Amino acid sequence: VLLPPKCYAQAIIFHGNILYVGGNRGIEILGCINCADKPLSFQHIPLPGDIPLAGKAIDDLLVDGDRLIAVDNMVWPKYLLAYDISNPVVPVFQHKFPLTNNGTCEKIIKAVMSDHHIAILSESIGQCGSGKHIVILDRRGYAEVNVMRSFARAGLPANQRQDADPMFLDIAFRGNE
Repeated sequence: VLLPPKCYAQAIIFHGNILYVGGNRGIEILGCINCADKPLSFQHIPLPGDIPLAGKAIDDLLVDGDRLIAVDNMVWPKYLLAYDISNPVVPVFQHKFPLTNNGTCEKIIKAVMSDHHIAILSESIGQCGSGKHIVILDRRGYAEVNVMRSFARAGLPANQRQDADPMFLDIAFRGNE
């Protein structure tokens, strides 16, 4: 399968025979590949008109039943973009939900889902140091439930900082929570 020119895939997820692909090519790109089709081909999924901006990307994808959630990243504002995939080869945009800005140059690393929540791990960096952030959202309405943060001051390696918070490296849900 040939992706569009200069397309950098950053997130993939299967839903049945459909492989959804998110990433960037200078602006955000979202598409799908029907693995039951021969030959395979990349089909663009339209983004809302005000979303595709220079420097932005789709950094993670979640499937919630018949809903595809694309995690819009990097350039603020950031959003969760929800698509109806009851017809998986023809996703229909439903709505966008703004995400809280957690710091300078914030980049989303990963999103995961439990039965009740969505968690998003991100990192930011600025003059005073770097931070890692975990935002927990309600799975249905995307309301913010909790935020956890850790920071590292600039200029010192982590093993030499007395005030260093543990830095989050990954996230996962155990069971339903």
